[in-house]
Amino acid sequence: MKILAADISADRAELVLLKISINGQREPLFSKQYEPASFSGPYQLVTQFLSDADAKSALIERFCLSIAAPVESNVSTLSRLDWVFDAKQLGEQFYIQDVSLISDFDSAARGIDAASEKGMVLLNEGANHERGIRVVTGAGHGLGLAWMDHSQNAFNKNNSEGGMVNFAPIDKEQIDLLEYLMKRFNHVSYERILSNEGLQELYRYCQQKVKQSDSTFMGQTKVNPTVTQIVKAAETDQAAEQAIKLFVTTYGAYVGNLALLYQPMGGIYIGGQVATELQYWMQSEHFLNACLKKGRMSKIVQQTPIYLVTESDINLQGAIETATHHI
Repeated sequence: MKILAADISADRAELVLLKISINGQREPLFSKQYEPASFSGPYQLVTQFLSDADAKSALIERFCLSIAAPVESNVSTLSRLDWVFDAKQLGEQFYIQDVSLISDFDSAARGIDAASEKGMVLLNEGANHERGIRVVTGAGHGLGLAWMDHSQNAFNKNNSEGGMVNFAPIDKEQIDLLEYLMKRFNHVSYERILSNEGLQELYRYCQQKVKQSDSTFMGQTKVNPTVTQIVKAAETDQAAEQAIKLFVTTYGAYVGNLALLYQPMGGIYIGGQVATELQYWMQSEHFLNACLKKGRMSKIVQQTPIYLVTESDINLQGAIETATHHI
């Protein structure tokens, strides 16, 4: 059986063609990276890959695409490129019977087993139980959350909208933040803070606190700096540093809540672009202290293994897992 897997964001696309043997062994046949902006849409990108691979799509049984955007009813939109992905349409265009779309968070959750040890940063050792419940969360375009239970020698994934629960401040600083956000938004969830836009919002909030003008950013006009720019600016920009500290302490408190809710002895896995770019800060005392601050229940959190997922191709691995096992 031949399968095709893709990991596509507005900045980068990677596709791989594999042959899957009866015993499940995978043989990569061809892979290549592209700049999506060079193409007018998904059809043109996939067509170019198949040409470069000298492959016929009609011989491919399954195709899974990991998209850096929400997916609903097998349809997704990459807003920055104005690309629309429709699994049914792609199947008809390329004569592939089984085409599926999954979000980048979903693919990261499915790709954990394929991640190498080098792609995992241990944030809290805990007491690992191989078959315990796993929790996967990740801040990116939103705040994803899923939990996985072990059944019949495999992990079953269960979706959740836990990122949308009400933000619960843990100190005076976060109380002030909540009051600020309540004036701007009808509902203040953890996702409002723990996401790309959330970090931008925190930066604007901290600018007001330090009375710093938002008309300039690192010497340039920049109303909505990217996560990368905020991280870089933190070396000299007081508002950027405060925003990052507020982000990781909020993240720590949220992850500690997940430890109490699920008691996941199989570990909590933190993925997503934001946490990866904030790796230095995620490994700091700001994150772990907030995570462990659970009063008499702190021991449960202490026993929970917590990992930061930094594997660069985990989304692609998740797409491969999905296409291989038809999950």
